[in-house]
Amino acid sequence: MCSMDQDQTLEFVEGLWEDWYVAGLKDFIRIPNLSILYDPDYQTNGLLEQAMECVDEYANRLDI
Repeated sequence: MCSMDQDQTLEFVEGLWEDWYVAGLKDFIRIPNLSILYDPDYQTNGLLEQAMECVDEYANRLDI
């Protein structure tokens, strides 16, 4: 059985939220990877690949 109390759990989750999830989202949205409807060069400008690499790196750091 886990010995963490509710306050410790909340502190842990809030810390992850700001330091991990929000930071990851910020990294992802910094890449100006637009929908194919708005970016006629989406197949050649490399932004889709950058976005995919960002998500891949983030997922790998989760160490699931």
